Amino acid sequence: MHTKLIAAALLTAVALLGARRTATAPTIETAFSPRGTCATLTENALNAATATIDIAAYEFTQMRLINATLRAQTRGVQVRIILDRAQERSPAPGPDAARRAGLAIRTDAAEKLHHNKYVIIDGQTVITGSYNWSDNAEQWNAENLVKINDSATAAAFAADFAKHWAHSRPYTQYTPRPRKQKTTARHFTTTPPPAKKGFLQWHAFTVPCIPTLPAVPPLAA
Repeated sequence: MHTKLIAAALLTAVALLGARRTATAPTIETAFSPRGTCATLTENALNAATATIDIAAYEFTQMRLINATLRAQTRGVQVRIILDRAQERSPAPGPDAARRAGLAIRTDAAEKLHHNKYVIIDGQTVITGSYNWSDNAEQWNAENLVKINDSATAAAFAADFAKHWAHSRPYTQYTPRPRKQKTTARHFTTTPPPAKKGFLQWHAFTVPCIPTLPAVPPLAA
């Protein structure tokens, strides 16, 4: 009797453990470009966000994903963005649109290049790969993305995000540099320059003179 009870308890424990593992097993989706499903995969995940979105990217210029991020912010989702500081010198409208909308956006002030490309959604989902948030990545480049639904993976990426967020600085609005006014006028002439000795001049090109060779006598019969 006791043996049967123990066996039944073991079977129940194994079944519960198996169900728990099945419930928490990571799920993975993939996407590729150009003209593939990378933007759609990312946009759908942003649209499904309910609490937090943390974006670490080199650039932020693809309006489809920018608009999805702005829509999330209007739903009450907390959005944070880290970009490479080179974006402060770019006229692309995305970063400044995010700043004006009130999103927390910073540029990495410590690393030589902030080349991360990932987004963490609701502390549960990570999307990462070679794909930049740009039109070039979507339309022309060979890129890839992996979407991972797993809290442990998301926690590892969240730790990396927190490290870069701590040494980042608030994004500064792009301001075009004024062009320097030239004080001296250039003078042009239609007179061609004199030909160099040993060269013949023809329009704008010069070719070397070919010397006249002595005549070759005919061969004796």
